[in-house]
Amino acid sequence: MRNEKLESSNGRQKTGVRIQNLRRFFSKVSIFILGLFSFALVSCNNSNKDPKATGIYESVNSGTITCLVDESVWDFMQPVFKMYDSAYKEINPTFIKVTSREAMAQLLSGNAKVIVTPRDYLKDEDSLMKVFKVKPHERAIYAIDGLVFYANKDFPLDSISDEQLKTLLAKPDAKFKDYFPQFKKEPVFICNDFTSSEYANLQKIVLKGKLPKKQIILEKNSEFVKNYVKANPDAIGIGYLSQIVKDTDLKGLMVSFNDSTGKYIFPHVVHQANILRKYYPFIVNHYVYILEKRRDRVFWFAMFLEREFIVQSYFNNSGIVPSYAKIRLVEEE
Repeated sequence: MRNEKLESSNGRQKTGVRIQNLRRFFSKVSIFILGLFSFALVSCNNSNKDPKATGIYESVNSGTITCLVDESVWDFMQPVFKMYDSAYKEINPTFIKVTSREAMAQLLSGNAKVIVTPRDYLKDEDSLMKVFKVKPHERAIYAIDGLVFYANKDFPLDSISDEQLKTLLAKPDAKFKDYFPQFKKEPVFICNDFTSSEYANLQKIVLKGKLPKKQIILEKNSEFVKNYVKANPDAIGIGYLSQIVKDTDLKGLMVSFNDSTGKYIFPHVVHQANILRKYYPFIVNHYVYILEKRRDRVFWFAMFLEREFIVQSYFNNSGIVPSYAKIRLVEEE
C-alpha cells in the first residue's frame, strides 16, 4: 500500500454540466472542510508486489486503488485493508483517513472512486443530488453496527429508554435527574465532531433528522471521545459498538424502545446478537460507496469487503454483525 497525498482533481474527466456544477459546489465545501481534517495513510512495504501493481498495467486485476476511509472506522478496518493488500498482489491500494463529511464530498464531486463510511447521505447532500439530478451511488453493506451511548464502567446507570434519550438531547432544559433521581451531578454528552459519521447518525437515526438542542461536547476524533469518557465518570460517549466492544473499561447503555410494529422491546445488552435480532433501536450500516457502476478494480474491492469469507469472519469475531455471512443464533439454557 502506497503513501500518497489527497490531491485536487479539477482536471479530471468532465461528464456533463450537472456533474460539473455539483463538483464545483462540493469543491468549495471541501476547501472549507479541509482545514479541519487530518489525513493519515496506510503505508506498506511494496517489495512483495507484482510489477503490475505500479499502475503501468491498468486492468480489472492490476493497477492502483485509492480509497477514502471514514476516521471513525479507520482503526477497525486496518486488518481488512491488510487482507486485501495481501490477497491482490497485482493491485497497489492507498487508503486515506478523512472525516465522513470529506469522504462524501469527494465522492459527490467525482474526485473519489470509492469511500468507506458508516452512514447514509445527509439531508443537504441528498437535496443537492436531487437538484443536480445525480443518482444515488452504488454501495454495498459489508457489516452492521450500532450507534451506542456508552459510559465508564462505574457509571450509575445501565439502561435508558429511547424516548428519554431523545428528550434529553432535544430539549436544552431536560435533565437526567428528571428521570433518574440518583444523579447528583448532571451527565454530559460527548461525540466526535460535526463532520463525523457518529454525529450524522445521531442526528438522522436518533433524532430523526433534527439537530440536538442539548449542548454536546465535540471532540476531534473517536479516540479522544473514548479517552474523555474513561477519564470522566459523568460523561456519556456517542460512538459505535465496534469502537468499544473489546474495551472492558466502557459499557454501552441498554436502550428500551417500541419497534416498528409498536411492540415494546425491553432493554437488552448491546451485543451483536441483539443487533441481529433488532433488539436495539439505533442500528448502523457500514457502507462502501463506489463512484461508477462498472466491474472494475473498485467494484471488486467493494465485493471483497462485502463477501470475502475471511473479512466477514473478522467482523463477526470483532463483535459486530457481518452482512453477508449466515449466522445461527444459539439460545443459552
